[in-house]
Amino acid sequence: MSPQQRNSALVKAARLVARLRVERRRATTSAQVELLGAAVEHALLAVEALEYQRDDEVHGHLAEADAAWAAAQRVALEEPRVVIEGVGECTLAAFLADNGDGLNEEAHEMISRLAVGETYHGGGGAAAEWQVRRTA
Repeated sequence: MSPQQRNSALVKAARLVARLRVERRRATTSAQVELLGAAVEHALLAVEALEYQRDDEVHGHLAEADAAWAAAQRVALEEPRVVIEGVGECTLAAFLADNGDGLNEEAHEMISRLAVGETYHGGGGAAAEWQVRRTA
């Protein structure tokens, strides 16, 4: 690899590391965090290989980083998501973990079984009204 090619690859790998770190901070599940952590590690190994002119290792590490990133993206797409009125979007699992103690069994079951596009309305009476809609 020529010095110009090495510098270009080093810049690309460094940008990949930065992007993966941002994605890891935005991850919503432990599986995503783990996969993106592995992707960051492989991208850093690619940077190190470039710095020490171990060109034969670079493509393998970048391929592993790309594969881990793609797996994390698949996990994100497969994870059921909900929107809580006035709060924002999160995974269904995160919503149930954060609010499970405040839900009775019936509400927990109904929210768990929401189909995409369906909304559950909760609260009322002495409690504030709220709603959660399944988005994915």
